Amino acid sequence: GQYRKVMSQMEETKIEVLSQAKPQLLTQTLGKVSQLYRGVEAPPEGALDSQVLLQISEIGLAHTQRLAVGAGSNSYGLFNVEDFAKRVLKAIDKSVHTSYIQFDNQNK
Repeated sequence: GQYRKVMSQMEETKIEVLSQAKPQLLTQTLGKVSQLYRGVEAPPEGALDSQVLLQISEIGLAHTQRLAVGAGSNSYGLFNVEDFAKRVLKAIDKSVHTSYIQFDNQNK
């Protein structure tokens, strides 16, 4: 009963997550499914749990891909890949530089 209810709501959740950038709905759904899982006693219920988790994963993947694309027509435009890469490189450079200085100071 409860798993089927969650499954029937997944299409609406998918639309809201992807069209309105509301990933928190996936977290809420995952919380509901986690509670339902505690009561799983039979293999068919376990199979339904797996199906719901697969749907949540697929929606999460679609949401992430839209974030990663950047400014395309199917994206949210919230994630700038170039800016992120620059920040990662800067952090790595700073970390390497700091490690080198610490190593150099220890060997004097």
